Amino acid sequence: MPLPIPSHPIRVALLEVLIGHGSLTATQAGELVGESPTTCSFHLRQLAKYGFIEKAGERKGLQRLRQLVRVGMVIDLPLIGDRREDMYTVLERPSKMAT
Repeated sequence: MPLPIPSHPIRVALLEVLIGHGSLTATQAGELVGESPTTCSFHLRQLAKYGFIEKAGERKGLQRLRQLVRVGMVIDLPLIGDRREDMYTVLERPSKMAT
């Protein structure tokens, strides 16, 4: 079953900042997207529920780091000769990106 595509503007913004920063807390994400930590925490939980993000590292008090999970895409190419070619492209989670 395919994952639902996030369409809520806050969830899209959160995914974008996670791509650029690697891992963030709800407070850090809130500062970057201009929303409250509570709002970001809710939307981060929804993104985790559907498999877009995951925990990153150890929890420190109430602070939870989140990061993108590995994202993959399969592109079904047309028949080439007598066989079908499939291409699998993977975007690895941004590990040590500069913040």
